[in-house]
Amino acid sequence: MGSSPPPAPDPVDPGVAQGEYLFGKNFGQFDGVTDPRLQERLIASEAQFRPQYAELNLNDWNSYLNGINGGPGVLSMQDQAAQASEATRAATTSSQRASDITDVQNLGAQATEAFRASDPYTQGLLSSQNALSQDLYARAQGVTTQQARAADQQAREAFGARGRINDNAGVAAEILGREDVLRQNRAEAQDAGARTLTMNQATAVDPFQAILGRMGNSGAMGNALMGQAGGLLGSSTPQLFNPDAGINLALQNAANQANYQSSVYGAQEARTGEIISGIAQGAGSAIKMSDSRLKSRIRRIGTLPNGLGWYSYRFDPTGEMTEGVMAQEAMEVSPGAVSVHESGYLMVNYSKL
Repeated sequence: MGSSPPPAPDPVDPGVAQGEYLFGKNFGQFDGVTDPRLQERLIASEAQFRPQYAELNLNDWNSYLNGINGGPGVLSMQDQAAQASEATRAATTSSQRASDITDVQNLGAQATEAFRASDPYTQGLLSSQNALSQDLYARAQGVTTQQARAADQQAREAFGARGRINDNAGVAAEILGREDVLRQNRAEAQDAGARTLTMNQATAVDPFQAILGRMGNSGAMGNALMGQAGGLLGSSTPQLFNPDAGINLALQNAANQANYQSSVYGAQEARTGEIISGIAQGAGSAIKMSDSRLKSRIRRIGTLPNGLGWYSYRFDPTGEMTEGVMAQEAMEVSPGAVSVHESGYLMVNYSKL
């Protein structure tokens, strides 16, 4: 019942598509695109037209950069934009900086406090580290009584073991021992101070960077215009011979053919479906599709009083097994009971048999 699918479009030969696009329909007379005769034609065309395209490109650049008929070009507009932007920046910088510095003075400390308050645990460690550093720096100013006594005792024990207590060397050793303790105190203080500074920096914000760390934009507008002009130039520049265009056109044509054939095939299949639906509906009424061309597995099982055969068969449009007469036989015995469906198949009105 259904129609056959349409054939696929002819495959696109890239070489043929390129060749015919560049050299015309008689491209097949040559030995491919590397044929010296075709290369000579291509080189001659490039030699003739490329300088003209180059001249057009240069003229376009000159028009964009310098203007047309006395009008401003990108270069002059960029210069004007930069000057205007610089004038605006210079006029506002002083008052802006003064306002920024005032904000830093008023809000900088609060910003750091708020940042640290958001993490109480870290704030506690930082406070302890600050207190420790201050204590170590206080100790680094001198040697405590306990440290001096310990240093002296160590020197005396060392010289006493050699029987030289209270001689000049022993006294010098006591003094040097105190100096060693002082150097250790200072080293500990410096180390703790460095760690404390790192912790303070890590938990503080830099309001100057946040408020004043802005770059100048005096030339931004001019550079933006230059970029726009370059974009316009790139989109409007003429192109030389592009062999890919031939392939693209051929592929598009093949796609159009496939879409058209698919549409036709779809319409045919839809029409066939409508006919089959009508046939199936007719099979369930008093007027039934009884054309022998729609039946298979036909077997005669009886005879009607008027002599017509009564058959068992498979009704192909629905696949159902049923019983009835053959329309071709009924046409000979009771022609008034037979009619033709729009599909061309015969129908029988069983009430007229």
